Amino acid sequence: MPYETFKVEYHDVLQMRRKYDDFNDFLVREATGANFRRLKALREQLSDEEILAAMRSGALADVIALTDRQFEHVQNIITATGSFDTAFRWLQIARDRLPLVVDARLYEFVPLDRMPQELISRILRWSDIKAIRSLGSVPQQHYNTLSKMTDSQWKLLLGAGDSSEKISKHLALVSILDQANTNMLLQGAHRTPGRIDFLFGEREILGELDADQQLEVLDFVLRSSFSERLQSLFSGSQRGIMLRYFWLLYWWVVVAFLIVIVVAVPLVRRVTGRAGGQSVES
Repeated sequence: MPYETFKVEYHDVLQMRRKYDDFNDFLVREATGANFRRLKALREQLSDEEILAAMRSGALADVIALTDRQFEHVQNIITATGSFDTAFRWLQIARDRLPLVVDARLYEFVPLDRMPQELISRILRWSDIKAIRSLGSVPQQHYNTLSKMTDSQWKLLLGAGDSSEKISKHLALVSILDQANTNMLLQGAHRTPGRIDFLFGEREILGELDADQQLEVLDFVLRSSFSERLQSLFSGSQRGIMLRYFWLLYWWVVVAFLIVIVVAVPLVRRVTGRAGGQSVES
């Protein structure tokens, strides 16, 4: 490329070189065609001050040394967030998983200053974009609970519902359960997801129970048949929760039974009354 064309093409970069001695020294060390192209691209996104701060921290040298694909991902994050520091932090955390960060657009909703780096790294082990977005959107109050769960429990959690609201409800319940009861909850929720709403509504009471009592409630809600639930209403120790759930699930059976009683009793009385009258006449 002729020098005059070069000066026009890289005007902003060369202008910084004239203004800042340490940037001039940096260019001397990093003077390749590819690096100039990348510095030009970054200068179009960032101010002099941001470029200099990145250079002085050593981050700029790392970024311009990336592969073309990685550099493109960093640019995408800078464009979306307006911050070199944010893009570089994502690069440090994700490394070769950075394409997943961009595809899932995690930088739009994952707070790097609050979500633990170890948790982000675990989330990025997944390859499914929908799963990554679901796990990444977990509210801050559930970070600790999610971190303590095993990978197999994460799989059950995602299988039970991948919306942020559903996952939050599951995690609110998991936070008050031990490992064994957590597994029962997640396995049961996978089979009968609608029952989680009831347990979520009872979570304050459930949190006051010991592990054995919680197990009794979970078994009643998630596993038991109608006959087993009916028996537990009379023998179980947590009858309050059980009765509320039994009514929620089987209110129509109770109502139907009462209707039968209301209709049948007068009918039986009438029939038996007629039979008695006929026997007297005879």
